[in-house]
Amino acid sequence: TGYQNCYNATTYSFEASVYELIYWAENFSELVTITRGVENAAVAVPSSLAISSLNTVVGVGGASSNTNFQDALNALLQYRINILVPLVASDNQDSSTLTLATINAQVKDHVQTRSSILGRSECQAYVCYSGAKAGFKSMCASMGSRWVAVTSQKITDLDIDGEVVEFPEYALNVVAAQTQAGSPIGTPLLHRILPVSGIDQDSSWDPIRDGSELIKAGALIAGADENNQIRFINGYTSWLGDTNNANIFIETVESLAIFAFNHRQFMKQRFLGKSAFTSQDVLD
Repeated sequence: TGYQNCYNATTYSFEASVYELIYWAENFSELVTITRGVENAAVAVPSSLAISSLNTVVGVGGASSNTNFQDALNALLQYRINILVPLVASDNQDSSTLTLATINAQVKDHVQTRSSILGRSECQAYVCYSGAKAGFKSMCASMGSRWVAVTSQKITDLDIDGEVVEFPEYALNVVAAQTQAGSPIGTPLLHRILPVSGIDQDSSWDPIRDGSELIKAGALIAGADENNQIRFINGYTSWLGDTNNANIFIETVESLAIFAFNHRQFMKQRFLGKSAFTSQDVLD
């Protein structure tokens, strides 16, 4: 960039700021160089200056796609995690190209891969849906997994600045995950009081009126009790295949998942490499 004798213009008061920019660029920047323009007292300082910002180059929202999301999930396979919560509640969130249904499908595939013989790293997930009751039920059916719970409610709580705000649907999943992670393994979510001040959902359904229908459809829902405390009405996964508690209850799936992972790790350490067993026998 270049500059002229603007610091001599007595009618302008940004001399110190210009000097600081010049000093910083000359001494600390590897990307910006400073050159002095030709002095010309007749050149007037413009009455208005065009503003350019770094956010025209970097930091622009809307660059993320489902391909990027899948790349992130693939990278996440390198780490041991117990609960996965995607912070996405709608299509094109934050002006991106993300599609919620596709993300939920990607998350389902991810946790099922983790929780298989191939992944050997059992993991549960909470995903959400934003919309009417029919779409909520459809999302639950499309998940239909013991490893995935589906919600569709917004919570009201304090934000980081202490303001009361309504958060997107994924916030309830964050609360569910923290409630689960902060409790002894196998503690039911059923009737757990949530640390929120309010909860709401699409006008097409209500936790009391439509609770049974949604629970049977594989939904995880919460509501206010007689003391106006927000609780989970059920603690179910989206599994619809049978009535086996090992597939239905989030806490039962959690208990068996932790047992399977720890038992596999124990067997691996104890027997792997010994001639009486093959590696596949031990890991399976």
